[in-house]
Amino acid sequence: MKNIILFAATLLLTIQVFSQDTLDYVELKKEIPKNTIKFNFLSPLFGHTYLSYERATKPEISWEAGIGIIGMGFDFFNIDARGALIRGGYRFHRSSAKDRENSKTSNFFNGTYIMPEVIISCFNYNDRFDKNSFIRRTSASCALMITLGKEISYSEYFALEYFASLGYGFSNKYNNDGLNYEYLGGDSDIFPIVISAGFKLGFIF
Repeated sequence: MKNIILFAATLLLTIQVFSQDTLDYVELKKEIPKNTIKFNFLSPLFGHTYLSYERATKPEISWEAGIGIIGMGFDFFNIDARGALIRGGYRFHRSSAKDRENSKTSNFFNGTYIMPEVIISCFNYNDRFDKNSFIRRTSASCALMITLGKEISYSEYFALEYFASLGYGFSNKYNNDGLNYEYLGGDSDIFPIVISAGFKLGFIF
């Protein structure tokens, strides 16, 4: 009888401890921020401003979508480009043990990732013949890319990210010599390979 009572008490205690651990885990997951708004720090140097939003759907899976305003940046080539682009894809993260130890947001915004993504851009620009004469052109392009990157979160609110991308691009005949904002290349008639790289600053919430 004493053994039965002891077994029952041990079982109840184990269930209670397990239940509390489970609740603590669930509460921790609820507290972990799942969203980030990011700014491509280098984009204004290439003639546009790019902002993106990332949403974690699972500890190691997230999606990201962004928009770029072409013309909101430095016009080094004096082509007066005006237009927009969109960029998006699904991320598959890989976090190391060190990443998970360093930040409570590590499962979502720490570690390396791979992301298949698509970029679509459309803009008008001045196709110059000389300093004083030009014709207004419209460039439309699309790129399918594989992106490799690294995210690092600091405290609970700040994130850094750097990435590089490679893929195939397609454009109409007015492709502005491969300058498509957010990526380079993609001349369908010559060489369709495109590349992209960047450095982002983000706010986690």
